[in-house]
Amino acid sequence: MKAPKAFFVWVGSRAIGLAPLAGRCACLLMAMGWAAAASHATTVAPLAPSASCGAVWAVAGLHEMPGDSLLVVLSPRMVYALTEWPRMREAAATAGFRVVVVRDPRVPRSEWSSAIAVAGLPDLAAVPEVDAGLAGQCGLLNHFPSTLVGRCGRPHPWPVLGVMPTAAWRSLIVQRREAVSCP
Repeated sequence: MKAPKAFFVWVGSRAIGLAPLAGRCACLLMAMGWAAAASHATTVAPLAPSASCGAVWAVAGLHEMPGDSLLVVLSPRMVYALTEWPRMREAAATAGFRVVVVRDPRVPRSEWSSAIAVAGLPDLAAVPEVDAGLAGQCGLLNHFPSTLVGRCGRPHPWPVLGVMPTAAWRSLIVQRREAVSCP
């Protein structure tokens, strides 16, 4: 039986030998990835919200609101979600966003009440819980705070997850807002 010929891929100034079939597959996959990256860099497809994120947005009543909005899911089970919330809310408001807050549906009302009392956030007492099924499908229950950014009644398809410094937070939510086109 004859040994297969080696297949080489040049990376920089160095050749890397790969088995014939695996090498060809790897080259094809790399070429496809580079082509996709290159085409993405030159064309921007319109963003369409996932059905579940759009449904969460609609249930919160934001699909009928003009302007720029944030839907924020808070949970006391993430250490900084409540303590950092006033700072992040202020940064969002100064960037021109209307902010709607909902709570993690897995947190019982008694736990929520205790946590907001300790955090000194009595204004969050009547916050409704988000729909567990829709929020889970949208990725809003993976980390807290989790935020959907939208404008003109439409959300960006990717939630923003977690606490971040003020400048980074403001920059990210503004970028997401600008990525959503108005009809």
